[in-house]
Amino acid sequence: MAINSGSRANARKWSRAIYSAYASIEGLLYCSAMHGNRPAVALYDRATSAMPVTPTFNRALIDPSMTTVLSNAAVELNYILI
Repeated sequence: MAINSGSRANARKWSRAIYSAYASIEGLLYCSAMHGNRPAVALYDRATSAMPVTPTFNRALIDPSMTTVLSNAAVELNYILI
C-alpha cells in the first residue's frame, strides 16, 4: 500500500528494481492513488506485443468529436476539464 500511496520517487525505484529483476515482465498492475485505488496498469517498453500495431481509435484531444468523451472521463475521475 505504501508504494502506490507514498512517494512517487520510491515507487519508481521499486519499478526499476522489478524491471531489472524480472527480465520477462511487461508491466505492473497496481492500485491507482489518483483513482480511488482502482486497478491501473503501467506498461514497460517490453510490452510492445501487448499493443496493437494500429490503434482502433486515434483522435487528437483537440478534435471536437472528443469533447463528450473527455467530459465524461473528467466527471468520472472528478477532474476539471479546461
